[in-house]
Amino acid sequence: MRALGLIVLSVLIPSTSLFAQGGNRMKKTFLVDGRNFGCDLVAFTPPAAMTMDTAAMNQATPENCSRQFYALLARGDVAGASQLSNDPEKVRAKFSRQMERLGEKEFRSMFANYFAGGASLKYVFSIPDHQMLVLHDKEMGMDMAQFYMVEKGVWKVEERESEGRNQLAKLFQALKDEEGSVKVP
Repeated sequence: MRALGLIVLSVLIPSTSLFAQGGNRMKKTFLVDGRNFGCDLVAFTPPAAMTMDTAAMNQATPENCSRQFYALLARGDVAGASQLSNDPEKVRAKFSRQMERLGEKEFRSMFANYFAGGASLKYVFSIPDHQMLVLHDKEMGMDMAQFYMVEKGVWKVEERESEGRNQLAKLFQALKDEEGSVKVP
């Protein structure tokens, strides 16, 4: 048993999600840290490649916000990407340092890989006003979590600590195995 004590308590019958590229949608309840944690879950089997679909680069959904955010980083537009977050200064500083360390060409190439089959969407976990995308990074060989929240009717990359983000982060840690892969029981 993992330290966070993950147990699946219930599963409702899955249905096809219309908003999330054909994934199977279900409600799940997990026991994390001794407390029930209920969420909506969309599972993609097989995982869905993140594509550079310019029509889907908006903040209408977390998936689209993710596409737009990483497309801007792939162009080297750190300032533009930072505006898609709830903490633009933090994002600008973090990615500016990364670009300076790697060099602009390598930085842009790294984020372009996101759309070249380097990232595949496995799960979307949803609680009110917050979502966590779980993507498999082929180059790293492990799953990564991205956090999004609704602010003034649009989805934003969630960089600031919040109760919802922290709950989803605990769930992510509880679901990861020793190889860094998320598996939903």
